[in-house]
Amino acid sequence: AFLTVMLLIAVFSSTVFADGGKTTLTAEIPCTVAMQIGEHGSVTVNGTDYTGGASVTAAKDTALTYVFRPALLYKLDKVIYNGADVTGEVSGNSYTAPALTANATLSVSFRLIQETKTCTVTFDANGHGSAPEKQSVLEGFKAAEPKEPAAEGYVFGGWYTEKDCVNAFDFSTLIKDDITLYAKWTKAIPPKPVHPFIDVPEGSYFEEAVIWAYNAKPQITDGNGKDLFMPYQNCTRGQVVTFLWRTMGCPEPKTKTNPFTDVTKDDYFYKPVLWAVEKGITDGTSATTFSPYAQCKNSHILTFIWRTLGRPGDTGAEKTTEWWADAEKWAKKEGLLAETYTDWFDINDLCPRCNVVTFLYRALVKS
Repeated sequence: AFLTVMLLIAVFSSTVFADGGKTTLTAEIPCTVAMQIGEHGSVTVNGTDYTGGASVTAAKDTALTYVFRPALLYKLDKVIYNGADVTGEVSGNSYTAPALTANATLSVSFRLIQETKTCTVTFDANGHGSAPEKQSVLEGFKAAEPKEPAAEGYVFGGWYTEKDCVNAFDFSTLIKDDITLYAKWTKAIPPKPVHPFIDVPEGSYFEEAVIWAYNAKPQITDGNGKDLFMPYQNCTRGQVVTFLWRTMGCPEPKTKTNPFTDVTKDDYFYKPVLWAVEKGITDGTSATTFSPYAQCKNSHILTFIWRTLGRPGDTGAEKTTEWWADAEKWAKKEGLLAETYTDWFDINDLCPRCNVVTFLYRALVKS
């Protein structure tokens, strides 16, 4: 017995002889498409991207579809299939070739759409905040909208094509030339300051002063409890000089010498007392005592403020038994006492918290 195999490649078949008989078997061989893909693009076949010199195989009678993908700024130039120019048969950058009957060739070229210039998009902060970096944008493309700038005390209102912000710029606009965009700003309206105290009547003469004292930087006082200010509670000498010291910005006293036995470094009023004595605002109740927990009279708080402001209208009265007289006269002239006492005012009365912050506010902040 013998076996002979004859492979006939041209007709894709083989014939087998066995024991004087013969059997013909047919085995198809895949077809190969050799591709030459020019620079600046690629070709996609069956979901695979090809560039440069490449090849793809497929079974006989398969009609392959080629998708041409030009690079940015390029477009399809020519498609040559098996030596024939089929560019005109391309639809939407896609070409479906005839069914394969044998190996084939495909050549693809791409060309520049046109000479393209680069445009500069400049951002001008227009007087507030910091401007974003410039952008280089190809002609006919869009600029990227930058992160919104910020400026303290102002609200950003978008980018405009003029410095006086008349026409807003639309970032879907295609850039054709160099352009400068200007930031628009509007003055921020600060929220109206408030206070948390349930015992401060709305519209009272001291409400504005309490709001200031609570919201000031540094804070003058945070009240006398979670939601209480205790406006009619009398102030102590320690509290008054502390409020005054905070109103002046918490200056650091230069002196390190503390003459008072009733004031220690652990007291909240330690630095305010040293500062007040150093500035000649008060010299204590004796050479060795300050009496920080003694309640403060109108005469004390008005004199402290008057001295802080440099003793305006000083006649020398403070060297007499009526040491407060110049301070009282000045306070009345400046309107510090308005509404605080309607029909009477006694310089020797104790001064409540509502009047202390009102005097400080009117004399040192509002004036």
